[in-house]
Amino acid sequence: PMPKAQIIWSERDSVQQCYLPELERIINKLFPEKIIHLSFWNPMMRGESLEISRQRDQLLHTPTANIASLVHIDTDVGAYDSIEEILAIIDNNRVQNDSLASSSSVIEDVTGDIVIGRKRFAILNFWRNIGETPVTQAPLSIYSSRYDGDVAFPDAAPNVVDSKWYMFPNATRDEVIVFYQYDRERDQPSDLWHCAIEVEKKESDSVHRRK
Repeated sequence: PMPKAQIIWSERDSVQQCYLPELERIINKLFPEKIIHLSFWNPMMRGESLEISRQRDQLLHTPTANIASLVHIDTDVGAYDSIEEILAIIDNNRVQNDSLASSSSVIEDVTGDIVIGRKRFAILNFWRNIGETPVTQAPLSIYSSRYDGDVAFPDAAPNVVDSKWYMFPNATRDEVIVFYQYDRERDQPSDLWHCAIEVEKKESDSVHRRK
């Protein structure tokens, strides 16, 4: 359910103080093994009435954007030249002063755990309706990709027969949808592409939801 604390979603400090503890609780429940490094980054409010916020407004306020109608993946790990590059981007977009600090030594420690220590490294996306009413116009939809063999994106295209779309119509503010954007463990593909798909209300009510 939605945290009991009153959250001002447009203010980064409010999100940090009231919502990040809830996300950390969820992560620890999903991954009971010991977590060495944990960082929350790149918050975003999307809506049909919202526009892309200016960079200078994002220091104190949560960035905003319109709904994303084109299928995409938020963090394409394969597009970066090195692990240091993606860690620097995460560091620059953090919403709290957490274990991934700005000092190069800490980034080097994280890099060492990933590259030398071969520790598990995963990126998750948390999606939540922060409105008072369920989402009916353009619900979140996720493309669960499946591949032939051990090769995955970007070195192979998904098997379109085995891959599936999942839609989450009528999501309420008491639900949070968690899905992978990357996971080093390859038990299942983790490049879950997503977008907002506009549907008529009568269709939204009948679409199958997977929980």
